[in-house]
Amino acid sequence: MQMQSSWERAQSVAWGAWQASTNTRPLGTGKHSRMTLISVAAILAAISFSAVVLVSPRFKGLAMSDADLYSAALNSSDAQYCVPIRNATLKDVCLTFMVLDKPDIGLCHMMSGRDFSDSCILQVSTALASPDACNGIGDVPTRDECFINVARKAGSPSGCGMVTEPWNKDVCYLLLAVDTVDERVCGSVSNPGLRENCTRMVTG
Repeated sequence: MQMQSSWERAQSVAWGAWQASTNTRPLGTGKHSRMTLISVAAILAAISFSAVVLVSPRFKGLAMSDADLYSAALNSSDAQYCVPIRNATLKDVCLTFMVLDKPDIGLCHMMSGRDFSDSCILQVSTALASPDACNGIGDVPTRDECFINVARKAGSPSGCGMVTEPWNKDVCYLLLAVDTVDERVCGSVSNPGLRENCTRMVTG
């Protein structure tokens, strides 16, 4: 038998209470009408409360499906809903969307997939111009890309010095020299041909 969604369960509970309170009699006038209207208000309040209880992972013992948790996270922009998601890939996707709203390196470290985690750290490190955060990236080319992005955003050659691969490091200095129109940065390029190109590109 197919399980009801949180909202469907809340509606079912509220409808049962509605029938009990009104005995399915139509709205009329006078005292009965006033009592029925009071019952309507009470049931609407019950629906709202039931929906909150059934959707919030704070209420332990009320299991939510991964789909419900994912939907709640996107609707509220609250990363706490992503944490209990059992499917690893869906959890990583959920956390990725949360990072788009709020760059938080801690969310990246909560991801189980290395590709998701590396991409997340790349994005957050670039947004925050934090070269130290790049060290959390496992894939070397992606980590170098992170250092390059941070160096260019900060306008500082110190980030290029943290790049691992020699060619990538030279490219970092070249790009930074062009960005800042600073010929002196070209002096840090180790490859002679690339250093010459760097100087030519900066001086025009």
